[in-house]
Amino acid sequence: SVCMYVYMYVCMYIVDGVPYEVRVVAATNGGEGEESKLIFFLEELVPNRSVDASTIETVWSGNSLTISWEPLTLHEARGFPVYYIYLSTSSGPVDREVEPTANTTKSSIIIDGLDSSHPYIAAV
Repeated sequence: SVCMYVYMYVCMYIVDGVPYEVRVVAATNGGEGEESKLIFFLEELVPNRSVDASTIETVWSGNSLTISWEPLTLHEARGFPVYYIYLSTSSGPVDREVEPTANTTKSSIIIDGLDSSHPYIAAV
């Protein structure tokens, strides 16, 4: 026969906009299995600051522009951040679909097909 125990832990007094981490490990008489981890927010809030402009870097390679920046921590973001890139010239916005890649140490995006002889304005 198979015997299974289900345990439940009730978390009380959790606060909106704070990242919480839950770790679960299954164990038997033979030892512990691999740990599972989940980070969650009760409810996401508006970030308490924007990306620090001093961390934004741009690099041209041919007609490709790489824009990178230091991402917000989960505490600063008060949720799981999604970064939007606004690219424009002096005559108006550049019509491009851009999807940034993000990780915990550096976030970046590569935008292809630009004219490196034109000045661009980028906002993260």
